[in-house]
Amino acid sequence: MKNTPDELGLQVDECSTELKQLNEQIQKEISIRKRREEELLILQEVNNMINRGISPEKVFQTLVDNICSLYNYESVAMHLISKDRKSLIIKSYSANSNVANKLEKLTRINLRNYEVPLYEGSIFNEVIENKKPVITNDINWVLESYASKTSLKVLVKAGSRLTKAKWGMGVPLLAEDNVLGIIGCGSTYELTDEDSLRFAIFGAQAGLAIERQQIYNILEDKVEERTKELAESEEKYRSLIQTSTDPIISINAKRKITIWNNASENLFGYSKREAIGKTLDIIIHEKYIKSHNKSIKRFIKTEKKRVIGKNVEVEAKRKDGKLIPIELSISAIKLGDKYTFTAIIRDITKRKQDEGLMKQYIEELKTLGEIDKRIIKNQTISSLLKFIGEEAAKLTSADAFFFSLVEGDVNRIRTFYGNSEDINKEIKQYDGLAWKLFEQKVPLVVDDLYADSQIQIEPAYDNLRKAGMASFAAVPCISGQGETKGLLFVACKKKDMFTKHLRTLENLSRQFSVAIEHAKLNKEMKKAYKELKTLDTLKSDIISNVSHEIRTPITIVSAAIELLRDKVNPEERDSLLDMAMYEIGRAHV
Repeated sequence: MKNTPDELGLQVDECSTELKQLNEQIQKEISIRKRREEELLILQEVNNMINRGISPEKVFQTLVDNICSLYNYESVAMHLISKDRKSLIIKSYSANSNVANKLEKLTRINLRNYEVPLYEGSIFNEVIENKKPVITNDINWVLESYASKTSLKVLVKAGSRLTKAKWGMGVPLLAEDNVLGIIGCGSTYELTDEDSLRFAIFGAQAGLAIERQQIYNILEDKVEERTKELAESEEKYRSLIQTSTDPIISINAKRKITIWNNASENLFGYSKREAIGKTLDIIIHEKYIKSHNKSIKRFIKTEKKRVIGKNVEVEAKRKDGKLIPIELSISAIKLGDKYTFTAIIRDITKRKQDEGLMKQYIEELKTLGEIDKRIIKNQTISSLLKFIGEEAAKLTSADAFFFSLVEGDVNRIRTFYGNSEDINKEIKQYDGLAWKLFEQKVPLVVDDLYADSQIQIEPAYDNLRKAGMASFAAVPCISGQGETKGLLFVACKKKDMFTKHLRTLENLSRQFSVAIEHAKLNKEMKKAYKELKTLDTLKSDIISNVSHEIRTPITIVSAAIELLRDKVNPEERDSLLDMAMYEIGRAHV
C-alpha cells in the first residue's frame, strides 16, 4: 500500500526532527567531550606547573582564569585559610575586568589578598564547618559573607547589580580531612552538583599545589634554620679557631693552606693574606717537605693513618728562618671526595728548654755527687781539679778550661784541657783582670772575646784567641768563710755560650773551693797526726823513766821491811828503819 503525499510529508518531518535531535545530541556530546579535553588540558597544565615548582599563586591564577573562561562563570576566586583559621585570604581572582575594577572602586579594597572574616552564618564558615560544597541562589548572602565591616555590607546590593551574578558556590579545598581553603564562583546561570563536582576536581589540584607549597615551606624553613645553624656553627668554629691560643692550620689535598688563625700569624710571622693559598712548605723544615708530601698522597690513596690522630714533635720554620720545636696533632676530614687536613700546633720551645734544663740539672747533680765522692776518697787536688774542669766542659759545651789558684800574693794560672799551649803563668797581686775578680767576688761572662774591651787589653788571654776561642767565662771559687780560693775558667769557640750555664759554673766553683779546703784540711790533719805521733813517743819515754824512779825506792823499802821480820839487835833495826824512811821520803819528793 502506497503512502499518500501527506503521510510521506509527515514521515519526512518526523525524520527531520529525529535527525535534528540526533544532531543536537551529537553536538552536545562533542561539546561535552571538548570541554572534558579542555578540562584535562587545564589539569595537565596545572600539574606541570606544580611539578616545575611554580609558585602556588601563579598556579591558582592559571586555574581560576581557565575555569572562569571555560565555563563562563561571572567570577571565580581562590581563598586560603589563615594560620589562625579565623579568616580566608583571596589569593587569586578572575572576573570581567570592568566588573572587578568597579567592585574595587566601590569597596575601596584590593580584592587580591583581601582578608575575608569567618563568622557564624557566613557561607564560607558553613563550607568549612561541614567540609561540603554549598550552592545558593542568594548572591547577597555570598557578598555579605565577604563584608568585614558594616559599611561594606551597605554596599552589598550595589555590588550584586555590578556582578550580575545570581548564583554563588563555595567548595572546600581538602587535604585528607583538613580544610586548606575554598574555591568559589558567582554565576548568572543556575549552579548544580555538576559544578561542585567540577570544582572539587580542580580544587584537588589546588590542594596538591598547597600541600607542595606547605612541604616546600617546611623544607625551606628547615633549610633556612639549618643554614642559620650551620652559619652560626661555622661562625663559632671560625671564632674558636681565630681566638685559639694555639696555632690552627688547615690545608687541602694539594697541601695549600685554607685556614690560618691569629695564633699562626704570631708564631710563624706570616699574615693571613701571605699564608692563605700557599703550600705548607713555607713553615716546614726542608728535611720534612718530601716525606710530608708523600704522606699526604699515601693517606689519600690508602686512608691508612700513621701520624693522623697522634701527637708528633717536629721542627718548623718561621718567616725569619728561625727553626722552632713544635708539637702538632693532625686530623683529616673527607667532604664528598675531597680531604681537608687540620693541624693544632703547640710551640714547645719552653718545654724543650725546661727539659734541657732538667736534664742538665740531673747531670749536674750527678757530677756534684761524683765530686763529693772523690773529695771523700782524698784524691789529689790536681786530679780533682782536672775532673771538675772536664765535667764543666761537658755540661757547658766548653772547648777549654783552666784554673787559677791564689798562693800568697801570686795568682797561678794552670791549663788542664783544650788549649794548644799550656798556660802556666804567675800573676802578681793586683795585676790584671783576674785579681779584680778575686776582689769583687763576682763572675765574668764574655760573649765575644774579640769585642770585649776588658779582655782585649789582657795579654794573659792571647792564647785563647790564638786557639780560636770566641766566648769566655770566669767564676770565683769562694769558700764557706767567704774567701776567694781561685778562679774557674771555661772558653768556647762559639759566641754567647756561658750566660745560660752560669749557675752550673757557680755550683762547680763551689765544689772547687770545697776540694781546695778539703785538700788543705787533709794536709793539716796529716801534719797534726805526725805531731801527735811524736808526742806519743815522748810520753812513753817519760812514763818509762818515771816508772823506774818510782820502782827503785820501793824495792829498798820492801827489802828493809823483810829484814825487820827477822830478829836483830836494836842498833841494826834502827839502821834499817832509817833507811826505809829515807827512801820513802825520796819517793815522795
